[in-house]
Parts: sequence; structure tokens; C-alpha cells
Amino acid sequence: MLRLRMVSDSDLRVLIKWFQDLTTSLARRGVLLFMHVDEMSAPSYLDIQVDGCSEEQGVVILATKVERFVTSRWLYAYIAKQITANYDYLSSDECDYICAKVFKQSLTLYEYREDSQRGLADDFSDVLIENGEVNIDGVLQFRFGTWLMEIKDSIQSHIDNFLVEREYEQFVGALRYYLDTTPMTKGIVHVICHGDTIEGFDDKHEPLDIRLIEAIACDADDELHPQDLFMSALITRAPEGIVIHTMDATDSFVCTLLEVFRTRATLCENPHCDYGSVCLDKNHVPHYTTI
Repeated sequence: MLRLRMVSDSDLRVLIKWFQDLTTSLARRGVLLFMHVDEMSAPSYLDIQVDGCSEEQGVVILATKVERFVTSRWLYAYIAKQITANYDYLSSDECDYICAKVFKQSLTLYEYREDSQRGLADDFSDVLIENGEVNIDGVLQFRFGTWLMEIKDSIQSHIDNFLVEREYEQFVGALRYYLDTTPMTKGIVHVICHGDTIEGFDDKHEPLDIRLIEAIACDADDELHPQDLFMSALITRAPEGIVIHTMDATDSFVCTLLEVFRTRATLCENPHCDYGSVCLDKNHVPHYTTI
């Protein structure tokens, strides 16, 4: 009889259910599990006897199944508990979203850790052979503590990235609202993004006038970023369309323009168009530089 322990009786109940679900599939292979717990409502251990194979094979089967339990149900629940306990400002859907991403990365971290030659099943087997029982949490804490720390770091990293993305989406959403509620003006504005310079021209090749926006910015208490000035000028004008001329479609400001103006925006990466040639002209002196 081999004994499994876990610190949390709720975790142990999940483990018991896990093995109960495995009994049928193992029985088809001729392996029988006989289980005993001291108190089902609040168990402190799970005793398992493996029949239909040698004692050594029984230990291997048990250790392998426990490893699979840890890297699936236990791991997902562990990540979820860490998130809900430390980041209570996240909604349930946000927690689920981050938990799924961290879970996937945690499995990769487990597979490619420095001591990947030995897995949880190996350590569980060693302890079971030596002591006849294993404290699953103890093995995780003392032999896989680095992995658990990496999981916590992964949680923090994913949450930081999520908050940045959420803030950006809220920012873009606000700009879309202002654009949609501003009366549309006829004509196309050509936006040229080349290097560290952003310029705007109308259909007559006249520079986009941002003096009013600059004057408002000068009167404001907070200093506006030059890109914010240009974006404000575009939204205030609210043209029926913009054409973005650039040699770098992945530029962050270009991406923001595309997300804000959506169907009103067209991307031009043709260096031979009337405006695209400016992107390649290193000697071009801009009408105004916003960066």
C-alpha cells in the first residue's frame, strides 16, 4: 500500500477523484487500483494498492499518474489561486484568460528546465520506494521550487503585459469615440511616417495645420507628446479618409492610426507614389517634426 499526502484536503479530494477516473482505463490494461482514505470530507492521505503488476511497476505507474495530475489539474488550479489571491482587481474572465496563458508557458518551463532529465515522476518514485509514502507538496517545494518561482514570475509578467494591453485598448477606444462623434470633413489626409518624422498633407499637398492644437497644448498643464498632438489634429479634422505612407507597417504609431481610423485608413507601402518617395528621401526637410 502506497500513501499519497497533500497539504490541502481540497487538493487531495481532487487527486482522489483523479485516480477514481483512471481506474477503468487502467483496469483494461489489467492494472487494478484499490484506494482507501481516512475521511472523505476532509482527507489527510490517500492509500493506493496497485495490483496486476510488479511492485516496481506499480510505483512507476503511480508516480507517472501523479506527475500527470500535477502538470494538469493541480497546476491550473495553483495558477488560478495565485492570481485570484494577489490580483483581486481582475475580473473572472481576465483571470481565466491570464491563467490559460500562464498554464501553457508553465508546461514549457517544466519541459525545458535545467534538470529536465529528471521529472516529477522520478522524484515521486524515489520517495515512494524509500518511504512508502510521498508528500506531493513537499516534493514540489523542495525539489521543484525553482519551477514554482518561475511560474510566479510568469504570472507577474503576463499580468503586467495584460494591463499595458488593456490600457492601450482603452486609449484606442477613447480615440475612436472622439473620432466617431466629430463631424466628418471631406477630403483625404496623407500621413507620412518616415524615420522619426511624421507629416500630414491634404489632397493639394498642403501641410496639415496643427497650430490650433499646439496652442491648446501650450495652455494645458500637462505636456502632450508630439504624437498625441498629431493624433489630436487628425481627429479634430476627422477626414473621410487617411492614407498612411510608410516603409514600416509595424511602427507603433502607424498601428495606432490603423486601429483608430479603421475603415477610414489605407496603408500605402509603395515607395514610388507621390508621397512614398518622401519616405526614402533622407535629405527631405519636413514641414514639421512631431518626434
